[in-house]
Amino acid sequence: MSRLAEQPVSEPTAEELRDVKDFELSIPEEEMSQITREMLLKLRRCVSAFASAQRLRYEEQLRARTAQIEVAATKELHRKAEEIRLIYQSKYEAKELALRRHYQRLLRLANKITRQKAELQRARRDLEQKLGATDSLYREVHDIRRMLAQRIGNLEGLDSDDENQSAS
Repeated sequence: MSRLAEQPVSEPTAEELRDVKDFELSIPEEEMSQITREMLLKLRRCVSAFASAQRLRYEEQLRARTAQIEVAATKELHRKAEEIRLIYQSKYEAKELALRRHYQRLLRLANKITRQKAELQRARRDLEQKLGATDSLYREVHDIRRMLAQRIGNLEGLDSDDENQSAS
């Protein structure tokens, strides 16, 4: 601000008003028009320069604010993307862990089934061997019975011959 604007404005005194009334301008009308036109032109240039300066300043402020908003939006976007990535990563890790556990359980089950199958095959072979041995034993017992039956039959035949001979 200028010094004139800072000083309080006082009312003109009566004497000062008289002095102004007595003062006559002896400037011709044409010159006065020229001065007025020049003043208006200077005033328009000044206002135009001020408006241009204000517009440039506002445009610069707008560009700066736009850049700030873009930076803030980019940061927020990166933050949100990172947050989403972390959420999905933790969900993926949890699912992967559950899948690994399930796979390990299935692997243990498959190994158990393989062992049980091998045990069943061994038991079947053992059973077949025992059945074969039992069958052989049964045949031998059957052969022995048949042979004993024949011998007993022969002995009975001898006894009846002996009895027939003793009776005669």
